[in-house]
Amino acid sequence: MLWPWFERLPLLSEAGFEFNADGQFPKLAAWIEAMEANENVQKVKNPIEITKKFMDGYRQGKPEYDFE
Repeated sequence: MLWPWFERLPLLSEAGFEFNADGQFPKLAAWIEAMEANENVQKVKNPIEITKKFMDGYRQGKPEYDFE
């Protein structure tokens, strides 16, 4: 249930935030890396480009839910 929130971390780079840039969270960073390598996560993971499109629409008050 937590993974979808961490899956969105790369979106914060647009705001100047880089997760674990200071190395304060090595165990969490390792968990994220392991999750990204997990076969089941790869099957259901949303491509970051689609997530960006959704968030752009959401910020504009017009979220689009049907991306291909």
